[in-house]
Amino acid sequence: MLRKLVAAAALGLALVAGAAAPAHAAGNPPGSIDQISGSGYLYEYSNWGGIFFRTTLADSRWIMPNDYYEVFVIGTDHKVWTKWSGSFGLSAWTDQLGGRCNGARRLTYKASGWNVTLRCTGMDGLYWINKRNTAGAWTGWRPE
Repeated sequence: MLRKLVAAAALGLALVAGAAAPAHAAGNPPGSIDQISGSGYLYEYSNWGGIFFRTTLADSRWIMPNDYYEVFVIGTDHKVWTKWSGSFGLSAWTDQLGGRCNGARRLTYKASGWNVTLRCTGMDGLYWINKRNTAGAWTGWRPE
């Protein structure tokens, strides 16, 4: 009888522990968008930090097919910066996508599955795009 009781208690604890543990870190979204005091036009994510132009935010949060997040922003240096979450936690902010966009304009994206197209107005006034394929490779920026 005691063995059955201990086994049932252990099973109950395992089920509770399993239910309480998240399957992945998708629950760590970028957070709210907060204005940096005194800047007038610079903002940051409450959970992920970063400093970027406000005009980039309307369309910059991508919820990937695996339910993790990736964001794309125009930094104060006019470079396109990105950060993402995954089973490992959070990446660092990186400008590995290259490109220089006008911070007074929007950086937008369109996604279909794992394919993503980024679009922004370059420093030359032209529209530029950079595409990601399902394998994760980017084409590099080119005029639209």
